[in-house]
Amino acid sequence: MDPLTALSLAGTIIQFVDFGSKLLSEAYKLYKSPKGILTANEEFELVTIDLKAFVDKLKPDLQAEIARPLTEDEAIFEDICQNATKIAEEIMGRLNKLKVLKDKHRKWESMRQAVKSAWTKDEMLDLKKRLALFKDALETRVLFSIRERLDSASVRSSNSLDKLEEHSRNAIATLLEIAAKVDRNDASARNLRGHLGTITHLLRRIDSEKIGDRQVLRDMVAAQVTAEIEMLDVPNSEEKQLQKAIPWTIIESLKYTAMSDRYEAVSEAYPHTFEWAFLNSDREQLRWDDLSQWLAEGDGIYWIHGKPGCGKTTLMKHVFDDSRTREALTKWAKRQPEGSLVAPLPVCLASFFFWNSGNSEQRSHTGLLRGLLHQILTAVPDLLPVVLPERWATLYAAMMDGKPASVRDPWRLKDLTTTFERLIAQKTIPLKLCLLIDGLDEFDGDHEALSTMLKKIVENSDNLKLVVSSRPWEVFKECFCTCSGLRLQDLTDHDIGIYVTRRFQESPSFQKFLLEEPKLVPVLVREIVEKADGVFLWVRLAVTSILDGIRNRDDVSILQQRLRLLPRELVPLYAHLLPRIEPVYLLWISKAFQILRASQDIQKGAKIRRSFEDPDLKLSISRFYFAINEEVDVEEVDLHMVRGFTAEHLLAGCEKTAVQLNARSAGFLEVPSFEQKGVDASVEYLHRTVRDFLEQKETWSQFIERTTETSFSPHVSLLRGCSFWLGLKTTTRSHLEIESMALHAMFHAYHADVHSETRQIQVRLLDDLDCTMSTLPGAGENWTDFPTTRDTSLPLSFLELATMFNLSGFIMYELDQKQRLSAASISTELLHLLLPKTQNRTSLQLPPPRISTVAVLIDFGADLNRKFSNID
Repeated sequence: MDPLTALSLAGTIIQFVDFGSKLLSEAYKLYKSPKGILTANEEFELVTIDLKAFVDKLKPDLQAEIARPLTEDEAIFEDICQNATKIAEEIMGRLNKLKVLKDKHRKWESMRQAVKSAWTKDEMLDLKKRLALFKDALETRVLFSIRERLDSASVRSSNSLDKLEEHSRNAIATLLEIAAKVDRNDASARNLRGHLGTITHLLRRIDSEKIGDRQVLRDMVAAQVTAEIEMLDVPNSEEKQLQKAIPWTIIESLKYTAMSDRYEAVSEAYPHTFEWAFLNSDREQLRWDDLSQWLAEGDGIYWIHGKPGCGKTTLMKHVFDDSRTREALTKWAKRQPEGSLVAPLPVCLASFFFWNSGNSEQRSHTGLLRGLLHQILTAVPDLLPVVLPERWATLYAAMMDGKPASVRDPWRLKDLTTTFERLIAQKTIPLKLCLLIDGLDEFDGDHEALSTMLKKIVENSDNLKLVVSSRPWEVFKECFCTCSGLRLQDLTDHDIGIYVTRRFQESPSFQKFLLEEPKLVPVLVREIVEKADGVFLWVRLAVTSILDGIRNRDDVSILQQRLRLLPRELVPLYAHLLPRIEPVYLLWISKAFQILRASQDIQKGAKIRRSFEDPDLKLSISRFYFAINEEVDVEEVDLHMVRGFTAEHLLAGCEKTAVQLNARSAGFLEVPSFEQKGVDASVEYLHRTVRDFLEQKETWSQFIERTTETSFSPHVSLLRGCSFWLGLKTTTRSHLEIESMALHAMFHAYHADVHSETRQIQVRLLDDLDCTMSTLPGAGENWTDFPTTRDTSLPLSFLELATMFNLSGFIMYELDQKQRLSAASISTELLHLLLPKTQNRTSLQLPPPRISTVAVLIDFGADLNRKFSNID
């Protein structure tokens, strides 16, 4: 028998066995809905008819096989087919008797009652045992015997698959290819067997005569068929629409919050800079490998390295965006061995920008793979059934059952790695890949393992090459020392000269100064270029200092002194600039630094367990505005007033705050995307090195000292920022984003609770938070009942959620409002929520219980001897 036909038949028998087992074991309602869905007996009858018809049609093939000696597995398969047909006939006969016996005006209460009337208990047990033996034999022996006769290349080229579209053909072939590599006792083998139904369906669409037969049978059984088996005959037009939806659904599931934020946040290269990257090198003495030539002709890895702040990320973005990169890669794709008649391969260019200050995915291995796969599969969706056949088949089967198009399984690193390896190794879709990966040093993991992995995948593929960038750390030197590459600070003197000259020309103050000192400009430019040592960030700060001096009407000697006093290295430069923060702003900017750091700590540390990632909740300028601005202090502005803020009012306030932030921080903090994102733009450090400098113990202690004698707490400020933000935004944001912001507010409240001086403010802010969230459409009695927040078996009131977050001040306030007996009873119930087994039932990664919270509950009369039925 043809292996593909045998595989399809095996799948049909497994489907028959599964449904038969359910029929004999479970109570199905005979009439499942008033919408024309098949009754259970009709549904099983259709499966049975289908099996019998299929086996009958294959009898000539089976008989032909008998003409030669059969292998052991072939004999088992033939026996299964014959016995399955006998059972099908037996079941059909008994179901037909049920039809005769059944009063046309009477409905069976359940299918189980109907089955009991047709079979005795012993007969049912015997039949179930026979069915189980069929399935066991098929799954453990026959399927693996069939798969050994299936070669993926022959499957793809099989004439019998001509009637299937390419996605289906590739999915079948890839699944079979995977099956050929797994041991029959391996756990992955069970997963593959789970996809057999999808393979069976796809194979059986080939036979148009069979489809015609099934249409007749279907019409005989019911006028409208919507059961599972009917989905095997979805019209071709509908299936085409379905198969268009599958790639989009899988690709969308690869996306995560802020996936492209780092790329978007990187400034465009200054006009006319980095042009040398696309010109032939005439500076051989600098010992760098021509990048444009490598893009067109080279292989392997090209390593861009250099000092912090020298412009590596800007160059990487410039290379990725410039059309000349794709032109050069097209030349690479055309390269073929001499005399080869193979057509040039298409090229796909994808990028990923690691970001140490971003969310977990922006600095992780999973984030890297998801980002690259999303771009590549978006560009070449035909790859999906080749590199993700299991997910393709699972989604196909679900959608054929009429289920929503969604991917529920989370993307684990193991799955992503397997998918990426298949992508690199596959030959089904001819393709050349060039990947740009920026900031390897910002990867939050094992740098050696990452570098080794990248080098390994390139060595194993002729159609892949990488451009990577990093600081020149030893771990990267060891891995990439033999690769083509360049040291960036050696090549940017001319670019820095262009930047400095243009910045001076754009300054009205400098233009006036130029009229008085026309000969000074080239001297200043030359001195800045020489002292910068190729570090663009140093140049940016130096130019700002010079322009400040010109606005202060400094003469030439003072300007030159300014420049010469600036340290050459970044960290000493930061230490030099920090004292320039004006004393009147020191308290304000100390609060600002602490607010930003506390926000980032919560973002990195407060994980919410979900199937999908949380929305990106980096500190926006609007939340910062509410957190730091004394004009919107909680004691003066209530929630109703905040809700009355107009968009214009908020934008004006945020714009003013963004300017203040940059000016008062000596340029260390900025809101770089304000023009594009407005009130949603993020507050950022000027550079990663700035954050590292400010958070050094000695430096950071200076900011803490400024607020020690005040009632300031960064977490109270951020709780206010979250609460007021929610008061403004609940009508324009998704439920998931609003809920995530509320949960982040709870984490801020947890840290703020130890700050007893602001307990009254905290209570009011938490009341506002509860009020705002309770007004959301669909919030129900308690907004904490959102299914993404916790296990549905554990409903939470806001007081209960506050207890799980150890908000002792809020708990004390709430219990104070209760009568003593009531407070004691409530305290006992709340204490139960702090037990580990209760907390583990939530979908939140909660902070650990505090003694102070337990003490408050005991003070209010919690019964320590109370036993709870759900706790061991």
